[in-house]
Amino acid sequence: MARCLCIARTQNQAAAILGMLRQCKISGVIVPTPQRFIDGKTCSYSVEFPARYFSAVTSILRGNGFDNEIVSI
Repeated sequence: MARCLCIARTQNQAAAILGMLRQCKISGVIVPTPQRFIDGKTCSYSVEFPARYFSAVTSILRGNGFDNEIVSI
């Protein structure tokens, strides 16, 4: 199954994003992300979720004022 990562800046931000997804009945999990995983940007945590929810997650994040990057894995 295809997955996506929403790159979080902090562990607290990852928890907030996961909470938003769960409110919308989207399954997700916080995963540790290697430093400099995405284009040299420093990040420690990401929220992994099914790729079929890419558009929905993007809308949820933007609607809540988040501009986090989402990548397919």
